[in-house]
Amino acid sequence: MKFYVKIHKSKISCVAAIADELIIGKTFKGENNTKITVSEFFYKGELYPEDKVIGILKEFLNLNIIGENIVGLAKRLNLINEKDIIYFENAPHCQIYCV
Repeated sequence: MKFYVKIHKSKISCVAAIADELIIGKTFKGENNTKITVSEFFYKGELYPEDKVIGILKEFLNLNIIGENIVGLAKRLNLINEKDIIYFENAPHCQIYCV
């Protein structure tokens, strides 16, 4: 299983955007006419295997993750709970920010 990882940096912080490999470019519908697009611009950086992504998940304080596999991995690592997840069809999504 592989994931796209793109690091977004600003002057004061950075966020790791991580998505399941096979959902890049897809749009998913949520509740109340919401939707999310897993855009190449935001998510498509380097393609990494699970073992490398585990280190990234543990290292970064700010995460934006989408996809069944990456969200499931974050849950197994106890980084997130079910209550932290928003579902867009079959694409769970979670954002973690340290303020």
